[in-house]
Amino acid sequence: MQIYGPSSLHQAHAISRPQTAPATQPAAPSAPASTSDVLEISDIGNFVDQVHDLPEIRHNRVQEIRDALANGTYDIDGKLELALGALLDEIG
Repeated sequence: MQIYGPSSLHQAHAISRPQTAPATQPAAPSAPASTSDVLEISDIGNFVDQVHDLPEIRHNRVQEIRDALANGTYDIDGKLELALGALLDEIG
């Protein structure tokens, strides 16, 4: 509020009651609020989780197999049958 001196006063104003806003009712919720959170993990997220559960690579065993393959002493047919059987058991 700025007052510029007695010359800017014009006349007396009537005193009125304070202005009040009309009472409003609280808005009713349109839908019930959810009380629980939901977490959805994508297929890729599930795959990454499975990768973390794999056992550590045994580097010495991998090197032994590489050497046996290079020398021609690795039993490929027997190992292939075992691997395919294990794979089919896991899939089906």
